[in-house]
Amino acid sequence: MKTIILTSFLFLLLHSCASKKEMSRDIEFIITDKSIVDNSFINLKISNKTTLNYYLPIINSPESEKWKYELSSDQNRFFFIYKVGYNFNNEKRHWISENCIAERDVELEESYELWNKKKESIGVKDLILLKSGESIKIKLPMNLHIEISKYCNWELKSYKTEKLSIGINYPNKEKESAVKFLNSKTLDSLKQMGYKLYDKEINSNKVPLVLEN
Repeated sequence: MKTIILTSFLFLLLHSCASKKEMSRDIEFIITDKSIVDNSFINLKISNKTTLNYYLPIINSPESEKWKYELSSDQNRFFFIYKVGYNFNNEKRHWISENCIAERDVELEESYELWNKKKESIGVKDLILLKSGESIKIKLPMNLHIEISKYCNWELKSYKTEKLSIGINYPNKEKESAVKFLNSKTLDSLKQMGYKLYDKEINSNKVPLVLEN
């Protein structure tokens, strides 16, 4: 009888620990597409598998595809996620530019001014909020060649010569960056609502890039 009781107790204990371990996992990125093509959208599922409520400072808009190539590295890492190419050896391939010049570019200046106005007004509605156990889906524009301005273009390195897969990267965040880049009203609202900054790096699964003939 004691053996049965002890066995039952150990089973319940292990089951409880396994459940807590499951709920203490991180936030997860899953690309739900089976393949990715140029000039389309990537479907990304974001799941909060932790026991806390988090916010992710991801600015996802048509303009953000240009902004991420214009801003300082610290702003870039805080507000944006990255599409990364991977070759057969799992070596990373990033977007590169060979024609962006240092001369005055009116289009770039106008885009940067638009970003400065946007940054000043970023509120809770512009961020991704995830309650514990919640999942959401977002769409990310996928363009192998991006025209920033008449004189500035970016494209994914080696996509014409290598078979690549695409993954999504959410860089780790400096907690001080939230105070630096978000206004006090937004920070106060997030605190009152019970959301904390998710500051760990996230890497999604990788999905094959298919080039159309």
